[in-house]
This record gives sequence, C-alpha cells and structure tokens, in this order.
Amino acid sequence: MPKRFISSRPKRSARRPSRQSAISPPPLTPSLMGRYRARYVVTADFSSTLGYSSLCRNFCICSSVANPERVSCFFSNVKILSIEAWCQNPGSGSFAVGAATIALNWTGADSLGLGLDKVVSDTALGTARPAHIYSRPPRQAPASMWHPYTSTDAYASMTVPQGTIIDVFFAFVVDASPQSIPADLVTTSTGLTIGVQYASSLDGASAIAPVGRTNIIK
Repeated sequence: MPKRFISSRPKRSARRPSRQSAISPPPLTPSLMGRYRARYVVTADFSSTLGYSSLCRNFCICSSVANPERVSCFFSNVKILSIEAWCQNPGSGSFAVGAATIALNWTGADSLGLGLDKVVSDTALGTARPAHIYSRPPRQAPASMWHPYTSTDAYASMTVPQGTIIDVFFAFVVDASPQSIPADLVTTSTGLTIGVQYASSLDGASAIAPVGRTNIIK
C-alpha cells in the first residue's frame, strides 16, 4: 500500500501574516457602524409620509431646554434595509369598516426628483390571517442609499390602521468626528431634561410610537 503524502507546509490559518501587514497596521475606521431593528405600534389610524430624521432620533439625548428644545442624535447616517408590518382584524377608527389593510409606498423621488416608486400592500382575512407585508427598498429608490440625520426627505408613505405593528430594519453610522454629535435638531416636545435619552416616534408626531421606550419625543 503506497504511503500517504503529508505536506510539510503549515495550514493557511496557521501561516504567518503577510509582510505588508507585519510592517504596518491595517486601515481603521473609527466610526461605529451597525444594524438595528426598531419596532413601533400604531396608536391612531395613520396615512402619511415617513422621514429619515425620525429614524436618526431613535437614540438621542436632550442637549438644550431653551425654546425650542433640542436633541442630539447618536446616529449620523441611516440606510433603510427593510420594513415589515402586521395588522389583524378588527380595526378601529376610520379603518373599522371593512378588512384591515396595510399599504407601503416607497417614495420614488428625493429632493432632486430622482428615484423609483414601489407599492406593497396586504389585507387581513378575518381574524385568522393578519395583514402582513415585508419589503426592501428598490435599488433605484432613494431609501436604498445612506441619508444624514439632517435630511428632510421622506423614504416612504404608509397607510395603516390603529394597532398595526411596524418593524423598521436599518443600518446606521455613529460618526467619530467631533462635530457630529453636538449638532442639534429641534423637537416640538416640551419638558425634556438635559442629558436624558429619548426616542422619536416613527412619524415625527404621536401616531406611531416606539416599543420598549419610555421617553418619547416628536
């Protein structure tokens, strides 16, 4: 029986680092990047647009109590990865008549008038099957790109009944540059406390509240 050949070369994982990496350290990105799933509950029938600023204010702290009060965002940039929503019959409010329907329209035009529309909707069947949608932004839609916390554009519009659960999955950047965190955003909420952490409603008003958060701002 022939002898089995055994290589004397070390395994790839056990090889020494390349000469270049041994000479100098690899590039480092000081900014923090990650992904986060934010959950919201619709407290009143809603049919309007959703903006990037509210997502960036998902984690923020009060920086000024002067009139108007201001908050500083931890997230300097966000990019929408997906939106998922559920709603079960019976509805309430103006949507109580008929079956509960969820509708999501990815905004096809940004401030430059560029983009692609995409509409996704579903309707609940009795109480056994809730309405459910899951959608990623089209590649040509503005929501598929990074947006700063100062953006005033809308990434989508939604029509949802009270009681709908909405999950927004997005990527974020916490900028390491010193000028990013001190930049303040005006909030219409009052009675804030400096240094306390707050979370913004998804709609920037009070119809879509974040789940699991106690200090909520508009």
